[in-house]
Amino acid sequence: MTRKEPRRIEIFDTTLRDGEQAPGNAMSSQDKLDLALRIEALGVDIIEAGFPASSSNDFDATQAVSAALSRARVATLSRARRDDVETAVQAAGGSNHVLQIMGTGSDIHLEHKLGITRQQAIEDAVDAARFAASLVS
Repeated sequence: MTRKEPRRIEIFDTTLRDGEQAPGNAMSSQDKLDLALRIEALGVDIIEAGFPASSSNDFDATQAVSAALSRARVATLSRARRDDVETAVQAAGGSNHVLQIMGTGSDIHLEHKLGITRQQAIEDAVDAARFAASLVS
């Protein structure tokens, strides 16, 4: 009888980024760092530090969290744009980084906010992913 390896479940925590989405829930870089260290101490595998291209505070917080984590990996959120990807990679430094590239799927968002076609959105996402791969190879 072959023994199976135990199943491994990874925990991905979005508190530092998603927790700020509600009005009045802004955190300073120090707040995010303190909370990230507490989350890591709980055994979380991946901590989403933020959206570095959205503000200098998110960039600084991501740098601080990335430098301080000893076991957990740091994740960042990025739009499907080269400048966002580059900013996220810079903020995460040389850490074990999980880069998330977000694309738009809503026709209303594509047409009225971004002014692009669905095909262009797909091309932008592919370009951003290829660009990200080129930064780490």
